[in-house]
Amino acid sequence: MHLAERNAGLLEDILFLDADDYLLPGAMETFRTAIDQAPAAECLIAGYISISQTGARKVSLPGKLAERNVDTFAAYIRKQFNCKPTGATIFSRSIFEHTLFPIGINNKEDVVLMFQVLCHHKCLTIQTPVLEVLKHPDSQRHN
Repeated sequence: MHLAERNAGLLEDILFLDADDYLLPGAMETFRTAIDQAPAAECLIAGYISISQTGARKVSLPGKLAERNVDTFAAYIRKQFNCKPTGATIFSRSIFEHTLFPIGINNKEDVVLMFQVLCHHKCLTIQTPVLEVLKHPDSQRHN
């Protein structure tokens, strides 16, 4: 999907999936329950499972959010706060009234978006995997 297309046609809650991502059974119910329990949250960050070419599975759960957004942002930059911006994160449409995917950045644009979200929006973590990520040789992600 072209970046400009990501910025158009958004619904109330948005979940972006990459081609090598698969939602686990019950993923949407997990998000819905979290939304119902914390309606003020603008971003819900869940866990995911990475599956290597050999079939090895690694569960990754999101880090703990700091009291101040700027501290969570700093932890994310230092790779001390684990999250996957696409697939395991659901965004409120309201985020995209002021924050968009960057145009002109064609690699890691989801990370740039996540920097902005962690700094400026109310986030909540869900300590449950909702996604499988298949790793392959041409994957640009190595987490």
